[in-house]
Amino acid sequence: MKIGQIVIIGISVAIVGLMGYMLLSTEESNNDAKTQRMVKEEIPKKQTQNTKIESLIDSEEVKKIQELKDTVTKRSEGLSQAYLTRCAPCHGSDGKGTLAPSIAGKSKEELLVKLREYKENKIPNSLMKGLLINTPESELESLADEISKFGK
Repeated sequence: MKIGQIVIIGISVAIVGLMGYMLLSTEESNNDAKTQRMVKEEIPKKQTQNTKIESLIDSEEVKKIQELKDTVTKRSEGLSQAYLTRCAPCHGSDGKGTLAPSIAGKSKEELLVKLREYKENKIPNSLMKGLLINTPESELESLADEISKFGK
């Protein structure tokens, strides 16, 4: 191979390398521009989300949650700590529930069957399963006994 050919090959490699570098630099610039566009688009989305959150604050669900909180706070005498922490937030202090179905007026056996089914995920409900997964059988029986004494 002659020296002239080696020089031409070296120059060709340098040109290809420069072209690759320029291509990558252009992609990074494009990515930066895309990122800036995405950020500009996100601001209105966040404002829309804030509007949705603000509208939720005035919604019926929030009023129901407040009502439920008030009933649990006012009528917690005679209720176990287990019921107050695991059940009352959704079912209320009387078991009639505003967010969750009524559990008042059910027998101990019926309640135990349901509690076990939720715990074993036979009835899919991630909230109930999460509340009951580490609950010992003795506590399930106590809860069922306590709840069975609620009137309809």
